[in-house]
Amino acid sequence: MVEMIDASGGILNFIAILIPALMGGFYGFRCLFQTDGFIAQYGLGAGSEFMVKLSGTYTLTQGLVYIISVSYTHLR
Repeated sequence: MVEMIDASGGILNFIAILIPALMGGFYGFRCLFQTDGFIAQYGLGAGSEFMVKLSGTYTLTQGLVYIISVSYTHLR
């Protein structure tokens, strides 16, 4: 863990990557796999299902890229 923090350029850079990674994973999962609950929570109409899933695809992908980035920075 210490190697990952040092390879990221310090604790602030590590946190700056980790927070969006966790948020992207959470919201991407909600949009893709719990779509009805997400639509109901934010009061979106039933016609917004496609756009919610599309947004979830992009968000989850970005979160995964961040997680991979954090995981493999110490291997350089």
